[in-house]
Amino acid sequence: MSANELEVEGNRIAVTHPDKMLWPEQGIRKADYLGKLIALSPYLLPYCRDRYLTTIRFPVGVGEKPF
Repeated sequence: MSANELEVEGNRIAVTHPDKMLWPEQGIRKADYLGKLIALSPYLLPYCRDRYLTTIRFPVGVGEKPF
């Protein structure tokens, strides 16, 4: 497994730019965020079942224009 992949329940997931700073003021990188989501997923996912998800993307960073 490369540094740009995560393994979740036996599945490999490609991650682009894992060192990208998502929240620079707090020093949180994309890889840090994904690691926390994986750790919290057993607790979060039961509450997300059968619910819609809305995502807002900030491709350049949270301080820039989203879409």
